[in-house]
Amino acid sequence: MFKLVAIDLDGTLLSDSLTVSRANVDSLRYLEDKGFILVFASGRMIESVKKVVQPLGVKRYYIIAYNGAVVVTPEGEKILDLRISSSIARDIILFLREKGLHAQAYVNEHLYVEEEDEYSRAYSHHAKVEYIKCDDLIDVISADDPNKILAFHEGKILERIRVEAERNFGECVRIVKSFPTYLDFVNKNALKSRGIELIANRYGINRKSVLAIGDNYNDIEMLNWAGMGIAMANSPEEVKSAADWVTSSNNDDGFAFAIRKVFQH
Repeated sequence: MFKLVAIDLDGTLLSDSLTVSRANVDSLRYLEDKGFILVFASGRMIESVKKVVQPLGVKRYYIIAYNGAVVVTPEGEKILDLRISSSIARDIILFLREKGLHAQAYVNEHLYVEEEDEYSRAYSHHAKVEYIKCDDLIDVISADDPNKILAFHEGKILERIRVEAERNFGECVRIVKSFPTYLDFVNKNALKSRGIELIANRYGINRKSVLAIGDNYNDIEMLNWAGMGIAMANSPEEVKSAADWVTSSNNDDGFAFAIRKVFQH
């Protein structure tokens, strides 16, 4: 019997137009009314997750932000806060500069960018958060360790850079694509699955009682770890392979379809 439901946002609960359908909202309210523990697990920062969830009318929920680097209780308490050391973050930023990638850093729940360009503006719109322009990201991360560094690029170039970044930094940080054009750098121990496990342990819930649903590479571990992992039809094949089954796409109410199928409501 499931007791905890972990839900990714982008590409899962959200459509490509960044909206949440009526069917998905109804499924969330069904889960809340039935007393399930709800966990929204995202690569986004805390404020950005709240901007998505709060308008939906969900009253009590946990947030896993930055791909598992931060966990926040319904009362707003941080029970996990994993960061990248400033020295490693500095090397990552220098590497991204050398590759000509737009980079941004997340420090103390603020988003910092060096350039106001198409990437920073598009991300601000996508995540519904404001950014702070700074002269040098290295100065920012030298003052406080970041929770995440994010790089942007299109298509196959980003994958080649990911492979090279893994060679250079893979022993120090976790590097994962959270969106087709996003490359995330987080603490080596930051995993959505570990955040879910931390929450489950607070209630004495074992992994067999956890349902997880997601669509991208940063969801693979939680789909593997959960008692039931559901991938979206819009997921890459590697993500689908990690899941127990595949629902319809994020543009076709795949989240609502999965909840109806599992709970027969």
